[in-house]
Amino acid sequence: MESTGHHRSSADGVEAVRARNHAAIYRFMDAHRKQYPIAVMARVLGVSRSGYHAWKTRPPSNRARMDVRLKKEIADLHARHGGRSGAPRIHEELLKRGWPVGRKRVARLMRELGVKGRRGGSRALGA
Repeated sequence: MESTGHHRSSADGVEAVRARNHAAIYRFMDAHRKQYPIAVMARVLGVSRSGYHAWKTRPPSNRARMDVRLKKEIADLHARHGGRSGAPRIHEELLKRGWPVGRKRVARLMRELGVKGRRGGSRALGA
């Protein structure tokens, strides 16, 4: 059976509730606001309506803004290297360019972008 986006979103919502991750709950509510009233989702998911509305109007955090800039840089570096560079090499290049970033953050952003490194060339068998 093929998974649909709806099932994934529902599963993500359940995990968010279990973890009490309010931001994830609010994202779930936002994604489903046309199907269900905000008041009903807030009551069922155990969060306040005012918390959801405050989340909607809150400006992006410094980290979120930096992630947007990093994603642009990562996409540029990945393309410049012909799509062959993975998180370790991209991370190294970002450090050389003065970006204060960890390898795991680079890996997460690459996953979010849907890019990954690939092996170049052929390898001899048994090597």
